[in-house]
Amino acid sequence: MERKHKTVIMVDDDAANLAAGYSALAEKYNVFTASSGEDLFQILYRVSPDVILLDIEMPGMNGYDVIKELKSSEHNKHIPVIFLSGHTDPVDENEGLELGAVGHVTKPFSREQLVEQIDKHV
Repeated sequence: MERKHKTVIMVDDDAANLAAGYSALAEKYNVFTASSGEDLFQILYRVSPDVILLDIEMPGMNGYDVIKELKSSEHNKHIPVIFLSGHTDPVDENEGLELGAVGHVTKPFSREQLVEQIDKHV
């Protein structure tokens, strides 16, 4: 059995998306899920991920708020962030990249898309 070395945290307020992402990635990566930005920051106290998959539209802190906070933290700013979003407008993708994201995957996503983006950035 291949040892899992990379750790992914997936942040999405939709439980079905979290389940689909976990199912798609758990065979290859150590996967943690968070249903909000606030939950993500709690997980970051005990887990040091290789990449964060981050939804844009969430109640409370949206994905843009989360990445701003991540990138302002000495402890977390090095973690690559890939946005997962139903937004297909290039303006949304560009905003994420300008805030420090390394990639953008449109939902619904395929396992191949996620793995390709993760492997490209970790």
